[in-house]
Amino acid sequence: MQGNNYDQTTVFSFNLVPPKTKEELVVLEERDNSILYSFLLVFFSMFIYFVLTLIQTFIINQRIDQGTNQIVQQESSFSAYDEIKRIKGELITKGELLEPVLKKDIKLTEVLDLANQITVDNPTVHVTTYSRESTGEFVLTFSVPDIPTASTLVEYLNKNEELQSVFARNIQYIQNDTEVSATISFSLLNV
Repeated sequence: MQGNNYDQTTVFSFNLVPPKTKEELVVLEERDNSILYSFLLVFFSMFIYFVLTLIQTFIINQRIDQGTNQIVQQESSFSAYDEIKRIKGELITKGELLEPVLKKDIKLTEVLDLANQITVDNPTVHVTTYSRESTGEFVLTFSVPDIPTASTLVEYLNKNEELQSVFARNIQYIQNDTEVSATISFSLLNV
C-alpha cells in the first residue's frame, strides 16, 4: 500500500458558490431585517385589531345598547306624554263645549222653591217630576184631583210675575179617573 498516495487525513473540498461580497451581505441582512419588520408589522396590526375589537365589544357596544335603551325609554315617555296630552285635550274640548251650558244659570233652587210655593198655595196639588228642556223651559208634572184643579193651577201660574210662557202640555186622567196628571211648561224671567 505504499503505492497509494491517497492521504486520508486531507479532504479535498471545493465551493461551487463563489464567496459573497460585503455589498451582497449587506443586501441579505437588509432583506432579512425587512422580512422581520414586515412580520412584526403584521403581528402588531393584528394585535391592535384584536384590542380594538375587544374595546368595541366590551365598551362601545355596551354604550350603544345603553343609548338605545335610553332612546326607547324617552320614546315611551313621549308616548305616555302624548296620551296625557290627548286625554287633557279631550277634557279641554269637553270643558269648552260645556262652558255655555255651565254659564247658564239653571236656577234649580228657584224652581224647587216655586214648586214648594205651588204646593203650599194649592194643597191638593203635588209635583211628581221636574225637567228642563234644551230651550231653557222648565217642565213640571203635577198630580191633581180633577181637571178643574188643573185649570186653576194653570191660571195660578199665569198670574205669577216670575214666570212667562206658561203652557199646559198635557192633562189626562190616571188611576181610574180618580187622579189627573198635568204637565205644564214655563220659563223663568231671570234665567
